[in-house]
Amino acid sequence: MTKKKVLITGAAKRIGLNLAHLFASLDYDLILHYNKSEQLILDEIENIKLKFPNIQIDLIQYDFSNIDNLESYFSQNLNKHKQIDVLVNNASVFWKDNSRTISIKEAIIQNNINYIAPLILTKYFGNNYKNSIIINFLDTRISKNPENYLSYSISKQSLYNLTKISALELAPNIRVNGIAPGICLPPEDDDSFDIDREASKTPLQTICKLEDINNAVKFILTNNNITGQCIFCDSGSHLK
Repeated sequence: MTKKKVLITGAAKRIGLNLAHLFASLDYDLILHYNKSEQLILDEIENIKLKFPNIQIDLIQYDFSNIDNLESYFSQNLNKHKQIDVLVNNASVFWKDNSRTISIKEAIIQNNINYIAPLILTKYFGNNYKNSIIINFLDTRISKNPENYLSYSISKQSLYNLTKISALELAPNIRVNGIAPGICLPPEDDDSFDIDREASKTPLQTICKLEDINNAVKFILTNNNITGQCIFCDSGSHLK
């Protein structure tokens, strides 16, 4: 029996790396995308292979901020895979800006990585695979109009809209759903971030654990009647 395959973008660290371990535990072969974190992902591959020796792992390196050749690049590198069962659009960048401070260059980069790259991969899956599942990683901010994250929020709201529209357009061959985490991991570049204080502001007064995200992913994988939905793993933050 042919093993299932998953393509995970932004798989070298944080949520993406957690997902790589999750899918390995579910006996999926892995296609892992990364940008700059080559040594990190090489080290983690060794860890995954030690734990799951029967897993096949392919690596894809690409900088999603440059989308000029992205469509042809993925066509060439994914062509050998006759079927990829799951696409996880996880790669993301997260920079502060607002209507007065916005850098157009940085806004374009955020849009390319957070929305255009998933759009291109969605198109590829729609044209090449059947019986696949697409999971887009969103953000609880899609339910709000947060200040100081203008470009990021717009890019994630665009990805949310893509989730719903592509679910309709690609049915019945492909199911498309989203997961919108809330506070899960502290920002890499903000030592002053108090994750417990921020979690206390949510209705459930707790963070979104990686295990919670894993459970949401497994729910989407196993419930064949779900498409066009977004699961908020945010301790109720989207309700406020």
